[in-house]
Amino acid sequence: MKAVILAAGQGKRLLPLTDNRPKCLLPLGESTFIEFQLDSLRRAGVGEVAIVTGYCADQVRGHCGSSCTYFQNNEFDSTNSLYSFMLAAEFAREGCLVLNSDVVFHPEILRRLLDAPTGNTLLVDFAATLAEEEMKVVCDGQSRITAISKSIPAAEADGENLGMIRMDATGAQAVLGAAHEAARAGERRLWAPQGVARVLDTVPFYALGIEGLPWTEVDFPDDLTHAQEDVYPLCCP
Repeated sequence: MKAVILAAGQGKRLLPLTDNRPKCLLPLGESTFIEFQLDSLRRAGVGEVAIVTGYCADQVRGHCGSSCTYFQNNEFDSTNSLYSFMLAAEFAREGCLVLNSDVVFHPEILRRLLDAPTGNTLLVDFAATLAEEEMKVVCDGQSRITAISKSIPAAEADGENLGMIRMDATGAQAVLGAAHEAARAGERRLWAPQGVARVLDTVPFYALGIEGLPWTEVDFPDDLTHAQEDVYPLCCP
């Protein structure tokens, strides 16, 4: 299994903490967010990892080292995660995991994703409190995802996407195709789950619950404190 970590953004909502370093290099324990993810992936047996860098790319490469493959999003300030994923197409097209670089997760969550019986799988927190900011998911009775969007009313959603996706070759190539089409149309600020949403009619993606295991995604200063003080201690090996 391969993994692509999307780490091009600055994290402007965390300024001034990200004035001189990207969000993925904010401290987490004695390490950083992206180093936590790399360690978690390697412990789970994921041997090949690509990182899409952008803001302060040299810093990211310095922390993560030569064992990773790198792709550079020079337009990180005017694009979003789907565009970054598109740039890693040569690495990702045969299937991979896709992770946002600002997610902290219990090791069991990653193990469940790797062991999922379905090739195209999104991790979903079915117990999450849903608000406008969350990327919400709707499923049918067989856990097949029928919609993904931040704009879905909370009352109509089944849960929150964690920012961790598993794709087989069919799924990856479909999402990459959607990403290329969006870029050609000038839609450059789409999130990776929006690429998944565009292929749901032709390629099935399934939701996998995390059953109360700890995780969090960091967008705002309060999220960072929660990740550092509450979630990370529960996720350490």
